[in-house]
Amino acid sequence: MVPLTQYPGRVQVIKQVLAPRKPKLVTHRGYEWLYVLVGELRLILGEREFTLRPGEVAEFDTSEPHWFGPAGANAAEILVGAAVLPMPCSCDSSCGAPNRPGRLGVRLMRGPGRWSPAGGR
Repeated sequence: MVPLTQYPGRVQVIKQVLAPRKPKLVTHRGYEWLYVLVGELRLILGEREFTLRPGEVAEFDTSEPHWFGPAGANAAEILVGAAVLPMPCSCDSSCGAPNRPGRLGVRLMRGPGRWSPAGGR
């Protein structure tokens, strides 16, 4: 784990290399953004599961039970952005962003500038 920012009370960014391990769902206050650099990342949010590949991004509310790690036997290298305070949404109301008050969910970016509510894969 390599911290890339050190600003108390702001978004924290960490580079992580994740080895295969057994899923254990956790919850905490805040929001997280995951960006896959190398490998495939398995993201579990509640009862939904997603596989992210290099260049793909997920954003989610961490009050929903979640876990992430390599999708297979090889390590995954990711950037994690984490914020404790709710972050305002910067897009229109049709995006389904998880950071709207009272909404839990995930948004995935699977191409240049294309955010979409996630349906899993």
